[in-house]
Amino acid sequence: MITEIISGLKQGYDALQNEDFSKATQIFEGVLKKDKKNANAYVGKLLAEYRLKEVSDLEEVNEPFNQSENFKNAIIYGGKDIISALEHCVSAANKR
Repeated sequence: MITEIISGLKQGYDALQNEDFSKATQIFEGVLKKDKKNANAYVGKLLAEYRLKEVSDLEEVNEPFNQSENFKNAIIYGGKDIISALEHCVSAANKR
């Protein structure tokens, strides 16, 4: 099951890079059916929700993306690296 989750995350992030946001969302939802606490899948869904390829792209979002359920779940289940990256993006977006 772990290899399926890792493979799903890779496929989901590949779909983001290809700007296939609908497919990415479906893939990340599949990962979350197997592991409902997977912060990387919530980050992926957040990116797909805002039609972005990279976490750093969140810095340019003009609306409060930290209100998204995907953001909230990524913070709840994420490790220090995910939390730090997302909080940095919120801070950068707020400074604009």
